[in-house]
Amino acid sequence: MKARFTALLLPFLLTFQLAGCTAVRQQLGQTLITPETEAQLGEQVATQVEEQEKILKDRRIQEYVRRIATPLIEQSLLDRPGVPYRITVLDQPQQVNAFAVPGGHLYVYTGLLLAADDEAELAGVLAHEIGHVVA
Repeated sequence: MKARFTALLLPFLLTFQLAGCTAVRQQLGQTLITPETEAQLGEQVATQVEEQEKILKDRRIQEYVRRIATPLIEQSLLDRPGVPYRITVLDQPQQVNAFAVPGGHLYVYTGLLLAADDEAELAGVLAHEIGHVVA
């Protein structure tokens, strides 16, 4: 279990380090990785996540999260047009968390949905994660 977590976490952290460098370089007019490379890295991490985590199949809950995220995503596209966001709810009630993967992949655990007192709290977490994608 620990090795599996480490195997998933390492590429994820490396990807975010590169994505963070990209944001700094964009301010300077330079980038370390192209949007295409970022999308490829994101797909690799997303594949690993989706192989190792249980995806919630309840369409109503998936739609609920998308409804809250959509206005936030629309706003983010003003700063970074063309990002193909994809939202996935992971079925793990004990995990109160969400995370973003480069290329627009957003993951929300059911534990966060259960712990959030209202839609505004969920929207705040989603906005934070979307900020990682934009940066």
